[in-house]
Amino acid sequence: MEYELHVRNQDIDFDMPDEWDNCAFLGNGTLGALPYHLNGESFIIRLGHTGVYDNRPKDLTVNGKMFQTPRLPVGYFELQTKGKIVSSRQKLSLFDAEATGTITTDCGRIEYVGYVASTKDFGCFRFNGFDGEADIAVTYVAEKAESPRQTKMRNINDMNRFNHNYPEPKAPYTVHDECEIFVQPKFTVGAYSVAYSINDGKLIWTVQQNDNTDTLISESKSIILDAIKNECKFRSCHKEWWNSYFGRTFLSMNDKRYESFYYAQLYKIASATRENGRIIDTVGPWLTTTSWPAAFWNLNTQLTYAAMYAPCLFDMASSLPNTLMKEYDILVSNVDEQYRDDCIGIGSNTTADLSAPVAVPGRDTKGYVELGNLPWTLYDIYLQYKYTLDINLIKDTVYPLLKRCLNYYNNFLIPDENNVLHLMPTASPEYGVVGPDCNYDLALIRFSCLALKDCVRILGISDEKEALWDDILSRLTPYPEYGDEGFMINANQRMDKSHRHYSHLLMAYPLHLLDIDNPEDSDKIRRSVEHWHSMPEALQGYSQTGACAMYAMLGDGEKALHYLSDLWNKGFVSPSTMYKEDGGAVLETPIAAMNSLLDMLLATYDGILRIFPAVPKEWSDICFKDLAGVGAFRISAEYKDSAVKSVKIKSLNGSVCKVQVPFRNPEKVTCNGCDFTFDGKFFTLQLSAGCEAILTQ
Repeated sequence: MEYELHVRNQDIDFDMPDEWDNCAFLGNGTLGALPYHLNGESFIIRLGHTGVYDNRPKDLTVNGKMFQTPRLPVGYFELQTKGKIVSSRQKLSLFDAEATGTITTDCGRIEYVGYVASTKDFGCFRFNGFDGEADIAVTYVAEKAESPRQTKMRNINDMNRFNHNYPEPKAPYTVHDECEIFVQPKFTVGAYSVAYSINDGKLIWTVQQNDNTDTLISESKSIILDAIKNECKFRSCHKEWWNSYFGRTFLSMNDKRYESFYYAQLYKIASATRENGRIIDTVGPWLTTTSWPAAFWNLNTQLTYAAMYAPCLFDMASSLPNTLMKEYDILVSNVDEQYRDDCIGIGSNTTADLSAPVAVPGRDTKGYVELGNLPWTLYDIYLQYKYTLDINLIKDTVYPLLKRCLNYYNNFLIPDENNVLHLMPTASPEYGVVGPDCNYDLALIRFSCLALKDCVRILGISDEKEALWDDILSRLTPYPEYGDEGFMINANQRMDKSHRHYSHLLMAYPLHLLDIDNPEDSDKIRRSVEHWHSMPEALQGYSQTGACAMYAMLGDGEKALHYLSDLWNKGFVSPSTMYKEDGGAVLETPIAAMNSLLDMLLATYDGILRIFPAVPKEWSDICFKDLAGVGAFRISAEYKDSAVKSVKIKSLNGSVCKVQVPFRNPEKVTCNGCDFTFDGKFFTLQLSAGCEAILTQ
């Protein structure tokens, strides 16, 4: 495998790993493990499970679902050393998805290797002790089955957000039956378990949950005994899975920081979800004390999944449409009863299921009056169709759900005296005001109309609502703007305070509803981004990734790199490439940064493949292979000594391909593999299915 050495060079090293974001992270989409030194001292392996949620009654208090049905901690294993720890080194091998390390004490040393099996429900750590540390002792430490939000509020002494009426969890107990099984009953029905075996320095563990406790104990025991018997075989399968996974795409850059960062995000995504798994929430398999033990739908989910398409992670990305359709009835119940016949939606955050009531404009005038969260999510799935041309994504998910989303919007579109449609007061995520003609929603309404018209074309059907969609497009009010500041929050609200979210700029990115080749539109985008970032007080990491992507869209590689670099310059990215804000851990920002990085190298929208659209001067040598492009294309390209050398495009479906490439002398470009034309700006290639064309200079 020619890519093996390249990926192995991306390993991440840690000197005294001492936090959840400064250590190796292991996962298989369900189980997670974080090996580090707690408080800089004892070595622990913190466990996680993406499906372990509490089930307290939803009307228990007024404090909300993150106290009632949040993710729950499942404890950790502690390695008990004989001596005082002197030093500790750790390496995360991305290619094999293993953590290795050496802990040195004043009595001896302990070496370890650990992994979470890629296709099985267990994790394994092997410890070898030397000198005075020859006898390995590992114990399981349970953590209280309470909401991480409750724990955080207690830790920071925030008694205003602390739930003073929070009942104690039920008492746990341990079962001894060929392995140790810790059982924690949930608040109402069911339980979760941590089952484990420690023998000759080998720790094997699993986390399971079930509504039937007897079944839970039986299944946990079976998993552990099977893993003990077949661990060597399962470890081999684990490595084969990961080795194959990294063979999908290839990226090499002379800037090794970004090259390594790219591979770490590929690894993170496949550690955090699987095709048949749950959606990735704010923390994935690596739950820590946080204010947000949930999934958020007004940016986090959308940024995470949008990054999976160019690197061809379509199997991972399918966990999103699968989850939406599985919880379809709940999405319907999220809208008020009077709208459920033909509408659907989702609020700002969800926990155990997708239950999150959607506001009613006109009735709800404060808080999260967000109507656009589900349409924005469906934009991601629509984009996945564009990359794959998998018509089932349109037929089963985008078309039926987006139609209902637009039906909901239509209830709140009111014509003025000139017959122009205006949206009743809603909220732009994070800004904190409710007002008419919110740009967040206007952009998503336009996207919904255009995408639905495309859906009926793709499906070859007619829909009685087509006239309505055309009518909305023709009559919908323009996006509110304010002079040199660019786009407003809503018709009554300038962007006059620092705003970390780019919710008011969705028409520019990621929806690409404006024409960047039109000087008027590109000027609006530039002015809006400049004004947005002129007030930096509240800006966070994803504010930088959004600005990077927008400048990449404008073809400004230097500005794009400036904002991408701010993730490191301003301390947003941790040594393990994790990310946190004041409220706790969040996964989406580094993954979004990978997407912004790729936007600088390959952008595919408006039916055009834009190769190396925003390369900064310091990136002189770049090579990528088999990245995906809209239209079911696979694209490989080489940029050497600050110039494009070659571009290879393969069509999986067969179609006309329009390409923009910054060759130094485009008139002298030759094409091997198909006929092409060049109009002074774009190359147009006619590719049959399976055909490859190579443009060289």
